[in-house]
This record gives sequence, structure tokens and C-alpha cells, in this order.
Amino acid sequence: MRNISQKAIKQILIPVLPLEEQSLIVDSLIALESAASKSGFSLAHLRALRSNLLSALLSGEHEIPEFYDALLEETAS
Repeated sequence: MRNISQKAIKQILIPVLPLEEQSLIVDSLIALESAASKSGFSLAHLRALRSNLLSALLSGEHEIPEFYDALLEETAS
């Protein structure tokens, strides 16, 4: 591997977007990060809710009323 001189490195041009475009990209990334964070929170909340509901149903703490079967049949048709 050859050594690269500082002079050669200083001559390399690195393209940079205008600040306005950079700002738009940053705003988009911030919005995406926020949406991902909210989705992660929602997913964790829904998993905990599912776990608690399954525990309550399996332990007999909560019983599903029989009229739910009729309700499900109505919505399926």
C-alpha cells in the first residue's frame, strides 16, 4: 500500500450539496427517526398488551363471553 501525501489529499475535491438541500435532507431524516421511534414504542406497547391479555385469558382471570362467537360470525359474513 502506498502512502498518500497530504498535498494529494488536499487536492481532492469533495462535492457538497447546497445548504438548502442539506437542510431538507436533515429534516427528512429527523422525521423518519421520529416515526421509527414512535413505531418502536407502539410495537413494545402492543407486545406488552398482547402478553398481558394472553396471561389473563390463559389463567382464567378473564373469560370471553359466549356472545363473542355470534359477533364474530356476523362480522365474517
